Amino acid sequence: MQNHLNRNGVAPFRSIAAALTCLALSFATGTAALAQEKENISVLWEMTETDAERVASKLDFEGEIQPVEGEAVRGAPLVVLVGVAVLPSLVDAVITFYRDLTQGGVIIDASGEQIAIETSTGLPYGTILVRDANGIEIQNFRSTPKPADLSSAIVEAAKAAAIK
Repeated sequence: MQNHLNRNGVAPFRSIAAALTCLALSFATGTAALAQEKENISVLWEMTETDAERVASKLDFEGEIQPVEGEAVRGAPLVVLVGVAVLPSLVDAVITFYRDLTQGGVIIDASGEQIAIETSTGLPYGTILVRDANGIEIQNFRSTPKPADLSSAIVEAAKAAAIK
């Protein structure tokens, strides 16, 4: 039997096997993503009133937006979002918020009873830092993360802290 190669120099049966492997991996990744879509995360997120208006359009959230008395950043009043968010929408909102930062970074901290999200000028510009219940860094993104990577880091932090 003669070994026929395709134009890339690969035997056709190997191409099919590779394609089936990729398909199986894609299915497994998609199944994991669907499982995470069901996750609801308890959140406490401090931001300016202007940021809250922008983030609210991305966030599937049940809870309250409470003013922070006497606090302001660059003249804008601060508010706190307190409630439960659906994980994919939380990830989308964090990435949207992150892309609009002009200084510092974002800290996602699972050391309390809720996932606390805040900006920090103490971080290098363009950083997203995810910490677990013990304050240990789980992930330190230095550029815009892929949604699946940020989602996994938040789930890992929340599970370590038993936050739901």
